[in-house]
Amino acid sequence: MKINVRIILITFVVVVLVSISIALIFYSVSNSVIISQNTKTLLNSTNDFVFEFEQSAAHIDEEFGFIYKKLQEKEQIKLDTSDIDFFFKVNSENKIDPQSFSCKPFVLFNYQSIKLSGFIDQNPGAILRYSYPGKNETYFYGRIINEKLLLDISKRIRAEIAVFVGANLLSISNSQTNISHNQSLKESFELLKFKNNFDVTNIESGNFNF
Repeated sequence: MKINVRIILITFVVVVLVSISIALIFYSVSNSVIISQNTKTLLNSTNDFVFEFEQSAAHIDEEFGFIYKKLQEKEQIKLDTSDIDFFFKVNSENKIDPQSFSCKPFVLFNYQSIKLSGFIDQNPGAILRYSYPGKNETYFYGRIINEKLLLDISKRIRAEIAVFVGANLLSISNSQTNISHNQSLKESFELLKFKNNFDVTNIESGNFNF
C-alpha cells in the first residue's frame, strides 16, 4: 500500500538588492554561483533524505517484529516510547479489526468507518507498512508524517522539508520560521509536480531566492 506524496527539500539564499550597475553585474554573477552551489547542496540533502527515509522504514519494520512477538505472548503494548505511531489487523475485505487497533493520541480513527481506505482518508500523511506475520493475518503499521518527524530528518540532512498531499501543504519542518515562505512553497510545488525526481527549481521573491 503506497501513499503518493511529493517531498520538497528547500534551502534559502538571502541576497541584498543594490542599484549601482556594476554591483548589479556582480550580483548577477555571484547569484548564479550561489544558486549552483546550493543546487549541489540540495541534491546531496535529497540523497541523504532518501537514505534516512529508508532507514526509518527498516527501523519500524524491526520494531513491529518485537511488537508482534509481544502480542503473541499477550503482553501489553505501549507505543509512547516507540517510533511506530499505529498498528492494526485487517481482514480479507480490508476492514480494520477495532480490537487490534492501537495508536498514539494524534492518530485519527473513526470506529464507525473501519475500512482501511477510511483510515487513509483520515490520515493522508500516514507512512503505511504491512506484514503477514501469521497464517491468514495481515497487519498494517507505520508512522504519521508530522513536524516532529520532519524536524528530526531535517537536522540530519541539513535541509528543510515540506510535504504536499495533492496540492495541499501537509506538514513542514520548523513551521514557525518557514510558514512565512508558504506562497513560495506552493509555487515550487506547482513547478515541481510535473518534473522528475531530483529536479531543482529556483524562485526569486522579494530580497531572497527560494
